[in-house]
Formats: sequence, C-alpha cells, structure tokens
Amino acid sequence: MHDPHTRAEFPVKHAILETRRRVGATTSAAMRRAVYPQTRAARDAFFASRPDPRCELSDQPIVPSYTDVDHYPVSFAEIAEAWVDSRDAEPQIIEQESRWDPEKTEWVVTNAAEKREWAEFHRARAEYRILDRQVHRDHSKAEQLRKNAEAAAGGR
Repeated sequence: MHDPHTRAEFPVKHAILETRRRVGATTSAAMRRAVYPQTRAARDAFFASRPDPRCELSDQPIVPSYTDVDHYPVSFAEIAEAWVDSRDAEPQIIEQESRWDPEKTEWVVTNAAEKREWAEFHRARAEYRILDRQVHRDHSKAEQLRKNAEAAAGGR
C-alpha cells in the first residue's frame, strides 16, 4: 500500500522511490512495529554490554533514550522487500490507536501467522548498529539523497 498523499505532493520523488521500493510506507510502519521487540532487545543488549557506549557511526557517547537501531549492512527496507517478494504479497495491516499516545494511531500487522513468519524472517537476516538518533537521521537523509540522485541519473 502506497500513501497517495505522498504521491500527490511529490510525484517525481515518489516515482523514483516507487521504482526501487515495493513495500509502502504504512506497510513498512506495521512491519517495523511487528519486529520492535527484536530491535529493542538489540539496543538493550548493546547498552548492557558496554561500560562506555558509543555511536557505531560517529563514535560519540550515547544514551539509550536518544538512540536508533539501524539495520546494517542490509537495510530494513531490503529485508522487508525480500520477505514481501518471497510471499508475492504484502501483509494484512490495519490502523489502530497507538499504545503510547491515544491521540495518535499506528499501523500493525493483523494476521498472527504473517506476523510470526515476518518476525522469523527478520530475525534470521537482521544485523544492527546502534546510532545516535541525530547522526542516524542525518546519515539516512544523506544516503537517501544520494540514492535519489543516482536513480534520477539513470544509475550512473
């Protein structure tokens, strides 16, 4: 499922992204939510095993409340796309009230068997690095701009 709002606002950018990405934003959000216990466990293990935790990209000191778990070297999107491709279908998802903020909603995988299958697929393939949240966002944004430029130039 692709978000039509994004497509309408950014048609050229969306067309570039759509040629590379099969999993839509809402499905991706639901799939991330389904494997949150895995990424949380990775973050917790990282901090429990290091007396002086540092960002694995910038080497600056970090604290748990201001970190992101980055899928690396294979991205979350690549793992999600591989699972969707292996099934030839996206999972069933719905929007529901957020567990953390009743004023917001979140997307979740609704089929328990799909959720288990996805979680196992992800567990077998995911590798992580723990990053400072701002470092991760800056790096991700720069990486996305680079990929968009490559796609716009025809992969040159």
